[in-house]
Amino acid sequence: MKEHGGNRRGWMRHVIAYGVAMPWLLFAPCLLHAVTCPGDLARKEIEGVVYGDGLDGAVIDVLRRLEDPSARVDALGTPSTNLASYDVPFWIPGPIKTDLDTWYEFNCDDTGTPCPAPTGFDEVDDVLEEFTTFVDLSKSLAQQPMDETVSTMESWSRWFYDPSSQADYYDVLFRLIEGDSSLNYVGIKGWKQRLQMMQQALPSCICPAPPCQASGGIQNYPCREGTFASTDEDAVDEFAEAQQKLDTLITNMETFRVASKQLYDDMKAVFAQMGAGLGGINPITYAWKDSAGDHFVKVEVSDFTIPEIKKKKKGGFFNRKICMVIDGVSDDGTNTWVNVTRQDPSKGIGPWRWNPFGGAVTKRGCASYSFDHVELAPCR
Repeated sequence: MKEHGGNRRGWMRHVIAYGVAMPWLLFAPCLLHAVTCPGDLARKEIEGVVYGDGLDGAVIDVLRRLEDPSARVDALGTPSTNLASYDVPFWIPGPIKTDLDTWYEFNCDDTGTPCPAPTGFDEVDDVLEEFTTFVDLSKSLAQQPMDETVSTMESWSRWFYDPSSQADYYDVLFRLIEGDSSLNYVGIKGWKQRLQMMQQALPSCICPAPPCQASGGIQNYPCREGTFASTDEDAVDEFAEAQQKLDTLITNMETFRVASKQLYDDMKAVFAQMGAGLGGINPITYAWKDSAGDHFVKVEVSDFTIPEIKKKKKGGFFNRKICMVIDGVSDDGTNTWVNVTRQDPSKGIGPWRWNPFGGAVTKRGCASYSFDHVELAPCR
């Protein structure tokens, strides 16, 4: 059997395989390891939530030691002599995992009132929440067979890039990087700037054998010595490490944004070559030849809505609710039809076949479906 456009279908599999795999390979450290981006944003209060492993990530460790003097204790239990508190405008300790779980489990709908986030929910938590959803979607998509990925493309591709919306990850990741003044959101680039400002405000380091950046044994951390800055007693520049982690996170996010748009454009180009939109070839024709002669089957489907998961938010990140809703999830059989036309040699092909008398025969069916039901039956 010959499928018209079959080679182009192979191109589509290649485009999706490459477009899906390459961005995720770049994000692999973030997806698989809690000790790397954005696991560097993990905090000990939310152990078990995607990136949490009961320890603070590299970035959060710096922020906690700036914000909380009681966190400044060395390996032997000796506290720092610097008891000043340095306010971190985009981060505060908390909330605990159970409070987050309770908040996430609240029901909400289009008419619901935004519910206050638990105490301690901040911009860093908001970024992690976005990454949690992003990772869950990415992993589920990466694990399904390629044929399913291709056939369900319309339902998932717009999660990553949708030119008609600003709710996709192309836009969401941009907001996480650049900030959003309407939400009082400074963004990850803003974090870097504020970290630099706080570093400049630190006192000079005190240690038994200066320079402290060479000898360690720092007594008044957090402190700085020239461009060096430390949040504990050793000779490691934790500020530089945090800045590097944030730079890596931004680079990976930007790479994924570009790749998401490129994947969409590539898929659109392949479908244009097929003479079809993003929904695929419609109608599609299969043709073959055998001892009886030439045959073909043509299948045509009406316009229909593919179910799509959408994220809806209410309020800002301190007072809001996030809902995952499914749009276009059902049809009662009155809107979606399928026409199947078969053309066989006019001499006929036998009494017990689908088309016993030859020539062209068309049959029409109507589809009904919901989240737990799919049926194709004769149209009423």
